[in-house]
Amino acid sequence: ASPVQLYMFLHKTIQEALAAVHVAKQSKPEQGRIWSKQLGRPEMAEVWKFYCNFTKLCNIDVLPLLQGSVNSYQSAKMNELLMLSFFEADNEDLLKSYLPKIISNKLTFHISSAYETVVLQYTLQHHVGIRVLKITSTE
Repeated sequence: ASPVQLYMFLHKTIQEALAAVHVAKQSKPEQGRIWSKQLGRPEMAEVWKFYCNFTKLCNIDVLPLLQGSVNSYQSAKMNELLMLSFFEADNEDLLKSYLPKIISNKLTFHISSAYETVVLQYTLQHHVGIRVLKITSTE
């Protein structure tokens, strides 16, 4: 019998970053398959953020993936996930090419943290066509 190898991490963040690196090292089709199954699961949220930053979202077509992870009736959630993904990727060229296609001149966004305020600001500075902006917050 072979010995069992156990890995321990000092902090969950290290495990999440290493998981993102592992996904990013897979073939592009495999990355798409992994995220089509895992995206939207709360325990994978931080892994997704690391992945977006490590890959700059250049490895996969993110729009179909994100649309599949959020039910169509939850368009505000879809917008939030898209903006968070673009913010973490810090890829302005990708952001400028995607924004006009995915966010019309009306946007609804729910802010529940200072982080989400920064995400919204970063994204909106790259979208010149917003005519109506509805922001709600948690009191």
